[in-house]
Amino acid sequence: MRAHLLLGLLAPVATLRHAGVRVTQAPRAPYLRAAAAVATLETPVGTPSGECSQAEPAPLYPPAPTLGQCLSFAVPAMGIYIAGPLMSLIDAAFIGRTSSMALAALGPASAISDSGPYLLLFLAVAATNLAAKADLSRDDAAISRMALAALVCATVGGLAVGGVTFGAARTLVTAYCGAGSASSLVPPATTYVQIRALAFPATVVAAVAQAVLIGLKDTRSPMLSLVLAAAVNFSLDLVFVTFLGLGIAGAAWATTASQYCAAALLLSVLWRRDLLRLGGGGIRNGVATAAAATAEHMRVFLGFAPFFFVQVAKLTMHNSAAASAAVLGGAAAAAHTALYSVANTCFTFGDVGSSLSQAWLPAFGSSPAPARAGEGAAPEPAGDVAAPATGSSSFDLQAAWPTIAQLLRTMLLISGGVVTLGTAFVLLGSGTISSDAAVVFQMRRTWPVVAASLVLHGTAVMLEGVLLAQSQLRALVASYGVVALTVLALQALSARMGGGLLGVWGVYVWFQFARVLLFSWRAGLLRRVAPPRDASKMC
Repeated sequence: MRAHLLLGLLAPVATLRHAGVRVTQAPRAPYLRAAAAVATLETPVGTPSGECSQAEPAPLYPPAPTLGQCLSFAVPAMGIYIAGPLMSLIDAAFIGRTSSMALAALGPASAISDSGPYLLLFLAVAATNLAAKADLSRDDAAISRMALAALVCATVGGLAVGGVTFGAARTLVTAYCGAGSASSLVPPATTYVQIRALAFPATVVAAVAQAVLIGLKDTRSPMLSLVLAAAVNFSLDLVFVTFLGLGIAGAAWATTASQYCAAALLLSVLWRRDLLRLGGGGIRNGVATAAAATAEHMRVFLGFAPFFFVQVAKLTMHNSAAASAAVLGGAAAAAHTALYSVANTCFTFGDVGSSLSQAWLPAFGSSPAPARAGEGAAPEPAGDVAAPATGSSSFDLQAAWPTIAQLLRTMLLISGGVVTLGTAFVLLGSGTISSDAAVVFQMRRTWPVVAASLVLHGTAVMLEGVLLAQSQLRALVASYGVVALTVLALQALSARMGGGLLGVWGVYVWFQFARVLLFSWRAGLLRRVAPPRDASKMC
């Protein structure tokens, strides 16, 4: 019976081969796994040029997403990016109503406080990547081990960076503010940095927990954590700053408490989903389980370490701007703090462009070639832990072009909306941040340059995601190295020529434009790309 069935299945294949038709296996794209063993028909041998076979070719790639699909993905994903800047914006709104000097001190203090956890963002990138891979295989045990290891690394890293920042707070603030009139900003800024450093472990843990949930396609929990953190920060700022008059220290304590609340909420979500399995046997066995999971995943986390240099380059831009503005002192320094709080909140909406690219574009690439010794290995089957690939992979740019164009349109739409909202706030609501007329004047005078930077930011980050989808991590790091060097040179030139606050934000425009240009070139988008082939007309 089985022999007859096997012959019956093979007979059509033999007939097709006898007729001169080649039989090939379907491509193993993620969305075609169910049909991976189904044979597809190619052009019969000897068919005249220009004629097609009777069978229609199977589509090799998914269609370009609609604008609605892109927006439905982007809007919930913004929650993971907006938490930090939103906390700084709330602090700026309360501090600016009390003292222009305190608002000026908040600029370098916020920059330093946000920079520490930012250096460990590669742990969140790794967590999202590994969680998404493990989720495909429905391997809850693998997800649990990875989440536990990532949280251990986040806690240790947060404690280490927080301790260094707390001890070196005055030195860091002094380096930012320099001598002269800006030296009066050092004491309040140092207080703020030291208090915020106490929350670094919670900040990094929350970021990693959010990343795990995003990788599992859960965007609701990160959004809830953001709402909770914002509500706690606002409420405590109202109590500590407005009612108790604690000033910049009260704002720091409010932000610190809000970050611990957000981390606790996210950890409780992971616990309820049984993703923090410590095993039985008490505390000793739980510690052993966490240590084993961390050792198992340490290599793959370190494989994402090159993202550290990307973050350093971005911090070079933000921190050099904060330092240059702090040296200006007075109304200009306070205006930069207010503008950066608004712009940084707007920047986070554009940051979702990288997630869009990594969600829609990997289907157009094939697995990278085997890595050489010392490099990241190619992805292993689901369930195994593999380091990320750092080399380039085969990427069908021609087929991906409609999707890339749709993502660019999406980011232009998001950027346009962000600039509109930011402009309305600065023109109509800048008085809510500062009651000083000189500060408000500087804000409105500089805003057109800030808006130009915001227009370019979303496109730059989306193109950064294109390079990540193409596995061009080395190209990304090299590009950021070039951009960082030019940023430092231009900030020094602006200071020497007396560019003031307009010069500081002019460098921001260059930073965005240079990223767009370099990333487009590295991704191959500046080369002439032929129109995508119509699958219905392919032979």
